[in-house]
Amino acid sequence: MPGRLWDVYGFHPDETRSFLATLAESSGVQILALDEVAVVVWCDVTSLTFEACATSAG
Repeated sequence: MPGRLWDVYGFHPDETRSFLATLAESSGVQILALDEVAVVVWCDVTSLTFEACATSAG
């Protein structure tokens, strides 16, 4: 579904590593919710635009 701001499926590990490196370099913020040892919610706050998160007008 193009234009959505979320995804319920994980990204490829290489994509995740690259995104986390970019987030760290840009002083981005990560908010996690943990259930014992499992991450159940992960929200990143960044001013960068990634194609997977872009929305289109119209």
